[in-house]
Amino acid sequence: VRSEELTTILIPRDVGLNVPIPVIHLKADLIEYGGKIAIFEHSYLKDGGETELWVFEKEWSKKMSLVLQPCQRHLVHDV
Repeated sequence: VRSEELTTILIPRDVGLNVPIPVIHLKADLIEYGGKIAIFEHSYLKDGGETELWVFEKEWSKKMSLVLQPCQRHLVHDV
């Protein structure tokens, strides 16, 4: 029998809180950024052209926000 010990990491409180949305509609992916685990939150990428990147070091810190200009939004039409 094999077993593994897992540790959970709480997501930052501000992820997805710019506009109230049900958690089921939150669009976010875990990615690697600079060798660290990160959350790429893109719930509003298609509609508002906004994303956020949160990186976990000893705690979550927002590294950057990306806001697309209206002329760039066609690039994420199918997201």
